[in-house]
Amino acid sequence: MRVDSAKRGRTLNNSVNQILKRYVQWDMFESQAGMIPFAKPVVSELLANMSKEEIASLAKNVAKNTVLDSMMVMRGKIDLNSFLSWFENLMEKASIDINHIVENSGSTHKYIVKHNLGENWAFLIESLLQTIFNDTLGIRITIMNLSNTTLMLQI
Repeated sequence: MRVDSAKRGRTLNNSVNQILKRYVQWDMFESQAGMIPFAKPVVSELLANMSKEEIASLAKNVAKNTVLDSMMVMRGKIDLNSFLSWFENLMEKASIDINHIVENSGSTHKYIVKHNLGENWAFLIESLLQTIFNDTLGIRITIMNLSNTTLMLQI
């Protein structure tokens, strides 16, 4: 652990705090929320063989059932802040790079997600986010597929 901390330019105390934070925010709820790990190539391959209509239907069903249930288990409520926290933790847990940029004195939030999982995964996430924000949170968002590997969400 000391060697890994040094490689990452962190103190041992900082590394332990990160581990504890991840456990409290995600790991201790993972099985209760019905989460299981999948290798990225498996997810990418499954989605590659689906039509846009199938992906949109999957996203809508997952957003309305699975995501909201797991948010309630993990965060205890469903609102903008709990969703954004949940989403950031999900991306980090899946080893997907996410960058949160706050602009306009906190009134605009941008998330840049570097996923490397292809066009259909980006479409799944876009559809899932549109369903959550539009149908559940009542918030208008803009999502741009910047490439097959990167998308940007703006609130």
